[in-house]
Amino acid sequence: MNSKQRGALLKAWYDTTMQSYFPATDEAFRRNTGFANPVGQAFQESMATILDGLVAGTAVADFTAPLDRIVRVLAVQGLPAGVAIRFLSVLRNLLEKNTELALGEKIQWLARLDELTELSVEIWCECRETLSQLRINELRNRIQQLEAGSTPRQRGGSA
Repeated sequence: MNSKQRGALLKAWYDTTMQSYFPATDEAFRRNTGFANPVGQAFQESMATILDGLVAGTAVADFTAPLDRIVRVLAVQGLPAGVAIRFLSVLRNLLEKNTELALGEKIQWLARLDELTELSVEIWCECRETLSQLRINELRNRIQQLEAGSTPRQRGGSA
C-alpha cells in the first residue's frame, strides 16, 4: 500500500467512523483535532497506528494501546460492545471494497482484523468492569456516609 492509498483509506475510515458514532456533531468538530477535539485526535492517531500496524504485520499485542484509546472512549459512552467496536467493521468494509489491494494482502489484513476485534471486546469488557466497580464503590461510600449521619451537604459540599 502506497502513502496515497494509505492516506485515502485512513481518511475514509476516520470520516465514516466519526459520522457513525457522532452523527449529531457538526463537520467542524469532526475535522478539528488537538485541543478543539481531543476525542477526534485520539481516534485519528490510534487509527493511523492500527492501519500502519496492519500493513507492517505488527504483533496483535502491540495493538492494545491504540485500541484502548478508542474503545475506552466508547465504553464510557455506554455503548454496547458490538457498537463500540464498529470502527473495526468500518475498516473491514473499506478493505473488502478496495480494488487496488492485492488479494493476499487483503486476506491477511482481514484475518488480523478478526484478532483485533477479539482484543477490542476484551478491552471493552475491562473498561465496563472498571466503570461498574467505580459505581459500586461510590454507592458504598454514600451508604456509609448516610449510616454515619453525614451527608455531603452537612460537610459543606454539594449534593
